[in-house]
Amino acid sequence: MTLIYLVMAWMGGIGAAPMLSLPVGLWLGIGVAALVGLIAFRARAISRIGFSCVLLFTLGAARWGLSAPHLDETSLATYNGIGFVTLEGVINDAPDVRDTQINLSLQATSLTLSDGTQIPIRGAALVQAPRVGSYRYGDQVRIRGQLTTPPHNDDFSYRDYLARQGIGSLVQYAQVDVIGPRQGNPIRAALLDFRDHAHQMILRLLPDPQASLLAGILLGIETGISPEVRDAFNAVGATHVIAISGSNLAIIAGLLWSISRRFLPERWSATLTITGILLYTAFVGGDAAVLRAAIMTTLGLVATQLGRQTYGLASLSFAALLLTAINPLTLWDVGFQLSFTATLGLILYVGPLQKLLEHGLSYLFAAETAQAVVGSISDAFVVTVAAQITTAPVLAYHFARFSLISLPVNFLIIPAQTPLMVLGGLGVLVSLVVLPLGQVIAWGSWVFLSYTIAVVRFFAQIPTASLETPQFSTASVLAFYIVLIGGTWMATQPETDRKHWFDSLRQVFRVKAVVLGGAVIVALLLTAAASLPDDRLHVTFIDVGNGAATLIVTPSGRHILVDAGGSGRSLSTTLGDELPFWDRRIDLVVVPQPTAAHTSGLLPILSRYQVDAVLTNGGRGNSEESASLWAVLDEQGTREVAAEQGMRIAVDDGVVITIIQTGAAPTDSDPGAPPVLLLTYGSMRLLFTGDLSAAREMQLMQSGQLLTATVLQVPQSGHRDANGEDFLQAVHPSIAILSSSSSRGDLPHPEVLERLRTLGIVLYRTDQIGNIHLKTDGENLWIREKP
Repeated sequence: MTLIYLVMAWMGGIGAAPMLSLPVGLWLGIGVAALVGLIAFRARAISRIGFSCVLLFTLGAARWGLSAPHLDETSLATYNGIGFVTLEGVINDAPDVRDTQINLSLQATSLTLSDGTQIPIRGAALVQAPRVGSYRYGDQVRIRGQLTTPPHNDDFSYRDYLARQGIGSLVQYAQVDVIGPRQGNPIRAALLDFRDHAHQMILRLLPDPQASLLAGILLGIETGISPEVRDAFNAVGATHVIAISGSNLAIIAGLLWSISRRFLPERWSATLTITGILLYTAFVGGDAAVLRAAIMTTLGLVATQLGRQTYGLASLSFAALLLTAINPLTLWDVGFQLSFTATLGLILYVGPLQKLLEHGLSYLFAAETAQAVVGSISDAFVVTVAAQITTAPVLAYHFARFSLISLPVNFLIIPAQTPLMVLGGLGVLVSLVVLPLGQVIAWGSWVFLSYTIAVVRFFAQIPTASLETPQFSTASVLAFYIVLIGGTWMATQPETDRKHWFDSLRQVFRVKAVVLGGAVIVALLLTAAASLPDDRLHVTFIDVGNGAATLIVTPSGRHILVDAGGSGRSLSTTLGDELPFWDRRIDLVVVPQPTAAHTSGLLPILSRYQVDAVLTNGGRGNSEESASLWAVLDEQGTREVAAEQGMRIAVDDGVVITIIQTGAAPTDSDPGAPPVLLLTYGSMRLLFTGDLSAAREMQLMQSGQLLTATVLQVPQSGHRDANGEDFLQAVHPSIAILSSSSSRGDLPHPEVLERLRTLGIVLYRTDQIGNIHLKTDGENLWIREKP
């Protein structure tokens, strides 16, 4: 218990130091006085503990003071706000690829001011660059851009978030050039290269959202998870599934231990398992939560070899002491706080909750049956309850939300995580050697990934899935933990030793391989049958944020994508939802204009889908993003077709797309006008207008063509300069679909909404209800909203 008291004092000192703002010298002076008292009164146990806690408190406060940045003329952050500069340095972490940019962590070595003055500097910057470039850990680069201080506001401090990673500067919209050979740690470079290769293999093996979820669970790469999926996991309190955590390391350790013990002596097996844990920690990025789990797992293995029993609270305390000694700012890391408090809950409450549940069930069943029932639901139910007891205040403090249904959700999805990880990891590894065999194994993982996502999405739709809580203050959170831990201590028996959670590794593989394999095969066959064409036309208007994208699946199973703007993650997730998991081909992509507003979501999906043909307005664009896009399309052998008025695209199942208008041809300075498409199937007519202007609306009405349509895609996201009343009357749609973003507060304009209402047109908006799915047999039309 002494170590626990000392670590509590240490972390208390780190937490109190920013509020007290005393100089480091004063803290050290108080520490010396405490050390004198410790020596003078060492005979009494209570005095030893008291003076030791004061000493650790002052050392923690001093450590925080020493971690504060001390800026001088050689510090990069000194020059924040100076304007446009040129930086040279080395990329010191794996690139973080987002929808429209790449985030690079740069360890800078020199800075060149606008007047040409070059200054040797030290410090790290977050560089946000266009995602068209290809960068790696260790690349020597030259950065050109505006050096600023990361933003800070009351809701979220990006400045403090980056400071915990040792980053004090931000360069947005940067130009990045690789200028020299790769540097950095060769072992880490090899691990990160393999991680990137594994990530690309996952994207090749599986569709989204399953692929991005598996990448988050296995590799710690969460950036590909769409906002819709992430919000659903947040709503049901299941985000711990996405993040690398102690359960991931327990599965890895269990695999290594159980396999190596068959061939190696116990000591060598333990060494191999520890090495594997450390390599996996470095492989996935090693944030504070992962490091905490790695330290505790390693301590458990070492204790086993020494014939000692681990004490969970002592191991947790040691991990916290080590991490905060290396970086005191870890104490404010939300991931570390949740990992620490969740582990605390497991240590303190899993045992008592199991006994309480066994006692309750013993009234209904025999004692052996009650134990078996509790054992079978322990991971899915008891562990979840124990973790929620201690993490609830942290969640309420940071997010002011609490999920009422996290218990049933976790009860349903936790059992799927072990086979999900094992099959997913095995599928990736085998695919690197024998791709077809790895693909089959990865499909097994797809079953559990799809099940997890389906459960989370189902419960996330419940209106009360996540409730707002009152904003907790720091004092109220501390008071909660004091009462909770104090009450727990009073309620416990003198015997405080518990088995370490690592013992649960032996229970990982209870599921019989034959039953599991059979269930996977049945699930794959049922899913494949459900994914076959159903002789219906399916049209999904995708909520991609700032942009538009529409997926058309014809009755015979042809795939057509009209427009591809906005979020690549949302687009990729919808493709994974709507298309068969084994089908990675898109027959036609329509690119209305060669601008980022219409292509930003396309480039990210080309690494996992083959595009047979692209219909354009005749231009490719002249930006770097366009060049990168067409380089990939050309490499795929994609056929390029320029739209012409009157052109018809006929599918052999009765679907016909007619180009009823083209506009001005694109030039070097003008992206040109987007084509207007009319899709017909039976008596159903869908008009895709894109960014149709008022002048072109008039031209359409004067062309003499039949413009009536069942469904109208509202031009220009509902801008008042388009959507004229005469045009809406000429089209006379029953339904209007408006693709817009909730962040665009100015669109749609109220005048357009009023015109639609007056004409009796039913409006569906992606910014309000998410994806909108239409299904028709050519006569009847069904609409499904997908929040």
